[in-house]
Amino acid sequence: MSTKSGVFDLDGTLASTASAHLASWIRALQALGVNNVTIDERQLLGRRATEIASIILSSLKPTNLRVTAEELIALKTKFFEQVVKVSVKPMPCAIELTSAVRKFGGKVIVVTSSLSASASLILGAIGIKPDVLITGDEVERGKPDPEPVLKALSQAGLAPSEVFAVGDTINDVEAYWRSGIRDIYLVKGDVPMHYEDELVARFGAKKVESLCDILNVEYPH
Repeated sequence: MSTKSGVFDLDGTLASTASAHLASWIRALQALGVNNVTIDERQLLGRRATEIASIILSSLKPTNLRVTAEELIALKTKFFEQVVKVSVKPMPCAIELTSAVRKFGGKVIVVTSSLSASASLILGAIGIKPDVLITGDEVERGKPDPEPVLKALSQAGLAPSEVFAVGDTINDVEAYWRSGIRDIYLVKGDVPMHYEDELVARFGAKKVESLCDILNVEYPH
């Protein structure tokens, strides 16, 4: 039975948020008069809001739109606040796995690229209160850089060997590996992604279908 703490990504790992995020970006653009925009959901995964906003703005055809990434993010956040409570749900076994971590003496640590305001809304919607939360606006460099993970471990007072880590993107597992964590899981998120086995193995991660698989491995009945 594991007595380790758990480090978790948030979007697509603990919570199903892809559709809510995508709808909020589109509504923000529509509020600015930009319609018929197609955004690839996969571009949103594992990136901080500033990166996503920059990608979206640079992909637009030349227009008279005069808006900064920060202004677009502010609008997106406003719309996200309106949909999060009805659109965001916990991923399968998210509640059970985080509860098991605590039951056996571990800490629940969340490291996310989302902004602090969005992360708090998401965690409230799924009913998970982490012991440590590190968000994208609290670090200079986001995942796959190890900075946010190292910051979280420091705040939790834990060594990399004392945790297992879970994410749904290659950016997550690379950040965990570069932080010194070696018990790493790559879970299928709410947006289908394909990563070659060789790439996943490079960062020492184990592919699993869902958090339920991790629950059964770390906390077998």
